[in-house]
Amino acid sequence: MKRVASPRRNPRIALRPQQRKARNRRVVSILAILVLGAAFVLSWARFKKSVFTLKQSLVEDIPSPKTVELEGVPDSLKPQILSFLNAQSLNSWKSQGSKIMERFPFLKSAHLSRDFFSRGLVYHIVLRQAVAVVSGGNGRNFMDDKGNFFKAPKELYAESLPEIQDSNMDSKALRQAASFLNKIASLNLPSPIESLRYLSPVNGWSVELQDGTLIDWGDFRWTKEKVKRLNAVLADAKTYAKGNFFVDMRSFGNGKIFVKPAVSKALARGF
Repeated sequence: MKRVASPRRNPRIALRPQQRKARNRRVVSILAILVLGAAFVLSWARFKKSVFTLKQSLVEDIPSPKTVELEGVPDSLKPQILSFLNAQSLNSWKSQGSKIMERFPFLKSAHLSRDFFSRGLVYHIVLRQAVAVVSGGNGRNFMDDKGNFFKAPKELYAESLPEIQDSNMDSKALRQAASFLNKIASLNLPSPIESLRYLSPVNGWSVELQDGTLIDWGDFRWTKEKVKRLNAVLADAKTYAKGNFFVDMRSFGNGKIFVKPAVSKALARGF
């Protein structure tokens, strides 16, 4: 009896069910990733919106925060500012931040944030930079780096600031003085500036240093060059005479500087 060999199975046909399953798994995985990605994008957009709304609500509409803290302010001034805040009856705590700026003009900015751990508010405060003290018809004021006046407690600026004698000055002259003081702070003067006095549009400014040196500075052009020449001529003058000196730099643009001993402030000017 002749045996008949059984037909061979096509390997491609035998593998098709496994391939279909693998392909289906890949399709399902890709679809799942796409769905999860879309859900994440939508959720993130809603989350950002809700966080912004929540943060705005928490900052603006807290009826009674447990604590209110101040950052960037000396401890000696905190009781005064906190007392002002506690006395307000505003519904919006953010508005209180703007009220702080109106009540205390020596503040440059006051940003409000919420401390979730202490369930309180934190005011992040930046003080205005004072470059000089101005005395004149409006009393004694501080001047910021833009030439604007503001009131502040004396102890707030412990360092010795130049004093500007406010006579016949306009806003342009004040801005020029503020710019000059900002620039000269990084330069090496023979001595720090004690005071400035505005003379006239033609003669410019008079400057007195803390060591007693008197200078008719002129206008505020060539500041760096003037400081360099001032150091040189004073060093040379001190080899011939002792004491303080008067320096006339009003003709600096023409290459001239005049120096003489300063007998007194009243007699120093006038060669």
